[in-house]
Amino acid sequence: MAFSSKPRFGNSRKSPSGGRPNNRSRRSADDENETPETPAPNAPRSGKVTDIKHQRHDPNRVSVFLDDVFAFGLSTDLLVELGLYVGVELLETQTEDMLAADEIKRATAAALQLLSFRARSEGEITTRLRQREFGAAAIEGAIVRLREWHYVDDADFATRWVENRQQHRPRSTRMLAHELRGKGVAPETIEETLAVAGVDEVGDARELVVRQRIKYASLEPDVQTRRISGFLARRGYAYDVIRRAMEQDEDRDVDGDRPGDDSG
Repeated sequence: MAFSSKPRFGNSRKSPSGGRPNNRSRRSADDENETPETPAPNAPRSGKVTDIKHQRHDPNRVSVFLDDVFAFGLSTDLLVELGLYVGVELLETQTEDMLAADEIKRATAAALQLLSFRARSEGEITTRLRQREFGAAAIEGAIVRLREWHYVDDADFATRWVENRQQHRPRSTRMLAHELRGKGVAPETIEETLAVAGVDEVGDARELVVRQRIKYASLEPDVQTRRISGFLARRGYAYDVIRRAMEQDEDRDVDGDRPGDDSG
């Protein structure tokens, strides 16, 4: 949907004196005629565009007036894209289409702001946009755009999540799956990611045991064992994995293969 003429902003009314208003009168006029930014519940959805004003608190948005009544707000880039101008007659269906397109733009901008902090899954973005009260159609439209721009990719997100965890804070595949579900990643994507990740639970657990042994070196062996077992359980490792990791660590200790052992 587009309009045939170039967009035109505001009106050309002069001050009552016919000249340039002084600062005091200008401030008074601004206070009395401040551009509204939130339309009334019964705002018109059809009629003649009689004015288009930049919003004071957001220069990237404008307020559109139909028949001299504030009807709705639009982003300036959408205004230019559509070619909306003062004097055009709007049908209700045209207004609804513009508002839907504007909501998609606002939802997309909000999603990009979230992505500026860190990578996120589609589920995370959807949840955050719902919390900001965007409609389902606007959220889906924003997600589609992010996919097209390659800003979201749940398979890549899941892969990077697992790689980062295993490199810095290893944990079980069960715990990894739980975390990814919490991020809104689809079950089939989680399953495929973990299937190719090559997670060595026993090996990872054994390395964690080595680190924890150093941390608890001053404690009695049985106390060490309880502390380390509890730590591994909180990382999601099953009892059998914990037992095997502890046994392999003990075997390495007997063989004199523990880090820092120069007896051999």
